[in-house]
Amino acid sequence: MATHLHLSGGPMSNDNTGEGRPFGRLGPEFGGRPPEQETPGATPSWPGAPSDPPTQGFAPLRAMADDADSVIYRSASAPPRRVAEELSHQPVAAPKPLPKATPPTAYAGPGFGGALGWTFLGTVVPGVGLIRAGRKAAGFVALGIFLVLAGLVAYAAVDRRAALGAAVTPSVLLVAAVALVVGALVVAMLISATYLALRPDQLTTGKRIVGSAFVALLVFGMTAPMAVAATYSYQQATLIKTVFTQEESLTRPTIVPGSKEDPWKDIPRINLLLIGGDDSAERNYGNQTNTDTMILASIDTHTGNTVLVSVPRNTARIPFPKDSPLYKYFPSGYWDGVSGENQGSWANGIWSNISGQVPKDIQKGTTNFGADALKLGIGEALGVKLDYYVYVNIDGLYTLIDALGGITVNVNSRIPMAGNSEGKPPTGYIQPGPDRKLDAYQAMWYARSRSASDDFDRMGRQRCVINAIIKKADPATMLTKYEALAKAGSKMVKTDIPAEVLPMMVELALRVKNASITSMQFTNGMDGFISANPNFSAMRQQVAAAIAESVAVPSAQPTGSAAPQTTAAPPPASSAKSTAATKKTSTAASAPSNPAVNVTDACAYVGPSASASTKK
Repeated sequence: MATHLHLSGGPMSNDNTGEGRPFGRLGPEFGGRPPEQETPGATPSWPGAPSDPPTQGFAPLRAMADDADSVIYRSASAPPRRVAEELSHQPVAAPKPLPKATPPTAYAGPGFGGALGWTFLGTVVPGVGLIRAGRKAAGFVALGIFLVLAGLVAYAAVDRRAALGAAVTPSVLLVAAVALVVGALVVAMLISATYLALRPDQLTTGKRIVGSAFVALLVFGMTAPMAVAATYSYQQATLIKTVFTQEESLTRPTIVPGSKEDPWKDIPRINLLLIGGDDSAERNYGNQTNTDTMILASIDTHTGNTVLVSVPRNTARIPFPKDSPLYKYFPSGYWDGVSGENQGSWANGIWSNISGQVPKDIQKGTTNFGADALKLGIGEALGVKLDYYVYVNIDGLYTLIDALGGITVNVNSRIPMAGNSEGKPPTGYIQPGPDRKLDAYQAMWYARSRSASDDFDRMGRQRCVINAIIKKADPATMLTKYEALAKAGSKMVKTDIPAEVLPMMVELALRVKNASITSMQFTNGMDGFISANPNFSAMRQQVAAAIAESVAVPSAQPTGSAAPQTTAAPPPASSAKSTAATKKTSTAASAPSNPAVNVTDACAYVGPSASASTKK
């Protein structure tokens, strides 16, 4: 609204109402004192007069009037009443309307159902939900990370060798365990943030409860598998560190990988000693470990073709290399000096007994002298140099079978349980029949009992047990029982294979899986073999002939998508494939009559006649 203000006079007005009055003083028409009544130099005394000299007193008021487009009358001819009348007749401008307030923007996101749907989609493809909610920067970052991880998973699926190599590398497993835990936390926060960014502001209490429950379900569904995977990664790393320790050894070679494409390029053959030991309290062996199963696994690293040679536990006079310190103390082989029929002369006692039979000074540089001595002796007896050993304990095998929920085998004869050949009566029997389901206790006696048979029959049953374990240990079972299996493995296995060689062993297992596997066994009284006094020269020639025959057999090369067995060493003993009808030798002895046998045929059910022949 415009106003009109009458300010009398100019800087020094000479009009008839304000002559000599400084600018800005009010005249009498506004209640002021006439100038003739004022004392020159005195302080103004009209109502409201300021105490300061009034020359500048109304400058701010004048400025305000100018800014409001007020009319300032300084005409000396206009009488005060006329000015007042003009002021009263001036039109009053209408007030300008205030600008209308902009209403708040309505929610442009999806409804409650849409928020749940986009949250689910954002869980499956992280970042998509945030992008829909308008949080594009965070959404694209989450999506990019997801695509990178998806690419790594796809690469692992294509290059399984690299993935399996990482799965047996403790440092990689530990990093993976930590990354999975952190990833689970990030996923939980991402799902929650996606829902909060998408949900409508106004929700009923019921919808809030439903939304919270839905988010909690998604978080659990995503993070629980990651937590399990982190646990398995940590347990796997611990298992590898426990089993594949850096123990000192006098017989272990130093293997250097040839190249990334073929780590075995410069290593044509590797020889492993597979040992089945029994030191259970139930057998009352005290502190002694009897290595009742000893198998040479000689592997062609280029083709994967493998020869398995079983050495009976009662093989006497095991020789040692002439350049070994043990040769000085056992020049005629490992025996008690009396008879090869005595248990003190048998190969299964070397592991536990030999360290107490030789001076300590020749045992320096090794943490398991018995294992090194057994490797030297079996290697010399068969004419090969053994690189590593893998020891499997019978009690640990019990735990493994129990974790698997038992095994299924064909039983061709009644098997006594808990008895022995020295006259201890059995506590029960495993009855014959096809596809018999055995629990861990029964399976152990199926594999170890010989009170109604002999060592050689027992060795055949042991192969059937290993074959049944491999069949039962499918990926689904391994995943659901992994924790128990990991605990069983730490109790079950000992080896001098270093952890850094495991990726190479995985590569080798891939080659062995699709290769030719031949098995042979020395049996007392057959093909010139006498366990109490073996002809080691003939044994070496037979083994050499079997290896040469294996090298000559073409091998099916594994493809990049072939999945290896999780137990690289044991499977050959239980999945032997026949590639020749018989084994040929260059010895004077007759050709071995024991052909390579497919383990499926060897473990087949042959009918009731088998049980009828067993003494009851």
